[in-house]
Amino acid sequence: MVEQGIERLSRLLWGWPVWMAILVFGVWFTIKSRGFQFTHCIKVWKYTIFSKESGKKSGISSKQALSAALAGSVGTGNLAGVGAALLVGGPGAIFWMWISALFGMATIFCEVILAMQNRSTAPGFQPLGGAMVTLSRRLHSPVLAGIFAVGCIGASLGMGCLAQVHAAVPAAKTFSLPPAGLGILLSAVLFMGFGGLRRTVAITEKLVPVMTAFFLGMCLWVLLCRWDRIPGAATAILQRAFDLRAVGSGGACGLFLAMRTGVTRGIFTNEAGLGSAVFAYAGSEEKDPVRQGCWGIVQVMIDTLLMCTLTALCLLVSGIGMDTESEGAAYCLHAFAAVLGPWGEKGVSLCTLLFAIATLFAWQCYGRTAWRFLFRGRGENLYRLLFAVTALWGVFQSENAVWALSDACNGLMALPNLVMLYRLWPEAVVAVKDFCKKERKEKDEHAFNRRFAPPSGAEPGSVPYARP
Repeated sequence: MVEQGIERLSRLLWGWPVWMAILVFGVWFTIKSRGFQFTHCIKVWKYTIFSKESGKKSGISSKQALSAALAGSVGTGNLAGVGAALLVGGPGAIFWMWISALFGMATIFCEVILAMQNRSTAPGFQPLGGAMVTLSRRLHSPVLAGIFAVGCIGASLGMGCLAQVHAAVPAAKTFSLPPAGLGILLSAVLFMGFGGLRRTVAITEKLVPVMTAFFLGMCLWVLLCRWDRIPGAATAILQRAFDLRAVGSGGACGLFLAMRTGVTRGIFTNEAGLGSAVFAYAGSEEKDPVRQGCWGIVQVMIDTLLMCTLTALCLLVSGIGMDTESEGAAYCLHAFAAVLGPWGEKGVSLCTLLFAIATLFAWQCYGRTAWRFLFRGRGENLYRLLFAVTALWGVFQSENAVWALSDACNGLMALPNLVMLYRLWPEAVVAVKDFCKKERKEKDEHAFNRRFAPPSGAEPGSVPYARP
């Protein structure tokens, strides 16, 4: 009865109107921003990963904020979530996951810009921003802000805790750790390691690069072993994306299910449209909203377009039938073991555990921020206990119940976030246009100075020298 009620709530809050509205907004903002994530793709990396941070900073840098955001998004959804997407929607679901990522980059770009423009920067306090702050300060809607905060707390317990712990159970069994032991261990660590964004960043900036590099190495190893099957896997993804027989149900229903599975699981992994990752970016000391928004674009690229794609290819080339396993986590373990043997199973299990731990800490921080906003800083120990108990409870739940509860909480958080995006997107467009104008002006000035700069050794005040 409880599981059926959760599934009904999930269909109500996370039905096709919600995830379709997220996808449509991504397409809309892509058009209004003139395809910023595509036309400025190289410059986005220049502004972010390859940028040079000057001097020692007292606050949280943009790169540290990215590590926290990636910790929240690069979780078990990149393994178990992709596996579940393949099992439910077939290979075609991965194509729709790509679509959600391509336009999700525009969505999270807009979210970060609006959060930076409306964040609270009181002296002596860490900057605070996000949908609930924007809804409260800019749209003067404490009700919508409260709904978002409640949804964020629920999502931290569902997607950020239950889903991660449940997916980590098969991985823990690989190392002979029983589910109850895993739950008790994680609960104790989470209860004692409770902290804010600074503590989360201190953990994630060291953990995220290590776990990401290890996972990418595992995936490349699998693909090198089965390189001859890669073209067939890629063909299956593209062909089955619009195949009416995508899940064997026939008609448009099969195509719709593949689309729904890919888009929803894509949003689950990159969090574009939910407004959760914005907490990390708004807490940095960056001043330019557009430059900070570029970090959100990079997050989606790394999370979905890179890591989820590699996971999907590894599963498809493994030769494991997609109808042999009922859960995504177990499907991933068997797929890697089929190619790499016992070491593959242990390696992907370690990746799953590291992903789960990083996501747990990041979402605990998100939920704590929403709790503080909703209750004005009171009762944090209660949330601390609730999060720890949820981690213990998650090891005993079925996959369907976990995903249904996670989707329901995501929908509750996404609805007020969508209201904010559809109301305030013109302000983000203005910021993008101003940024592009400033960029063109700086480029023209640089070209002018290069052309008319005096030769080296010329006397001050001499006539500018025009280079041939």
